[in-house]
Amino acid sequence: MAADAVPPYAPDVRIHEIDVHDEPAFRDFFVAMRDALLHGRPSAPMWSLHEAQVMFRREEPTETWHALGAYDGNRLMGAADLVVPLLDNTDKAYAEVHVAPANRRRGVGSALVEHVMNRARDSGRTVLLGECNLPLDERDAHP
Repeated sequence: MAADAVPPYAPDVRIHEIDVHDEPAFRDFFVAMRDALLHGRPSAPMWSLHEAQVMFRREEPTETWHALGAYDGNRLMGAADLVVPLLDNTDKAYAEVHVAPANRRRGVGSALVEHVMNRARDSGRTVLLGECNLPLDERDAHP
């Protein structure tokens, strides 16, 4: 799928890389990530905005970090991060998809998952690893 792709199940959503040096764009990315990660888990550990900026902006010879945004017009609907190792584990990529509760059940998360899968595949990766964070008491019924 192209960098500014339109998935069939979320036709108004466009996914593209976020410029991590663009302060307002990165802040929006961070807020989307934070809101999704802390939903139902308000005391879960979470990076600060400054820590996230350092992680995504640092020059790293062993891996590449990508900040991705799913937009409906100018509105950020969801975010994903994709980490691609460069020296070892070169068959793998690591990703997290973040959609705040208000934007869920609209295909945004599915569009982001498909996008990171395609980016990982385009990087020659055959294994994509991720994680899911949800309240423990909702593990059996969580959407």
